[in-house]
Amino acid sequence: MPFKNKIFGVPWGFKFPVFVLLGYFFAVFPAVHFLFRDPPWVPKYAYQLYFFLALLLIGATQKISPGDLGFGGKNVKRNLLIGGVLGISVACALPFIDWLVDATRLSSQELFSQAANRPVGDPLGFLDVVYLILVVPVIQQFFLTGFISRTLLAKFEPLNAICISTLIFTLAHFNFHLGTLLLGAISVCLFYATKSIYPSLLFHMGCAVSWILLIKVYPRLITIFIFLF
Repeated sequence: MPFKNKIFGVPWGFKFPVFVLLGYFFAVFPAVHFLFRDPPWVPKYAYQLYFFLALLLIGATQKISPGDLGFGGKNVKRNLLIGGVLGISVACALPFIDWLVDATRLSSQELFSQAANRPVGDPLGFLDVVYLILVVPVIQQFFLTGFISRTLLAKFEPLNAICISTLIFTLAHFNFHLGTLLLGAISVCLFYATKSIYPSLLFHMGCAVSWILLIKVYPRLITIFIFLF
């Protein structure tokens, strides 16, 4: 008998998410990557815009509630606490590690002392920071976790669903790095464990804050975390 998870049952079926993902990988990505690479704002915003429009489409064509995407539900305070603690822990890890580098005198080593000359990328304005910390996590978590992962959890055994969801999360970023893989895996596992999008969302926001701090405030620590990128 096919596996059906009643807890993660979805009102939109299985075909619609498959259609959306096929459109993303075989239409949107080739168009953006090969045809519309300039101006630079197109690849920067196109993928999130597609996710957002897909969510609007399902909201307009299907009778769903915010809870169907992991919003609200039971144990809201507990789930907010879990996500908040994880997100803050990730964001606060860099200042602590930077302090350890100084405390252990590793900062005098050439590996770290030369980091001041490391390029830190393009300047980030206020809107860029808001986009990276708020907009991107909200859209990606609602689409890739609340929509896609929930569909897979309703269709497949939990372990298989988590693995497939993590792979899709990584592929959707077109960024095959360990950091993206871990973000996807942890997000899906949190969603599965809590039945809520809040922990995944707040954890993702914490990772976004940490990434901005890493490249703009603590570039010398890239030496430590280079394996994630």
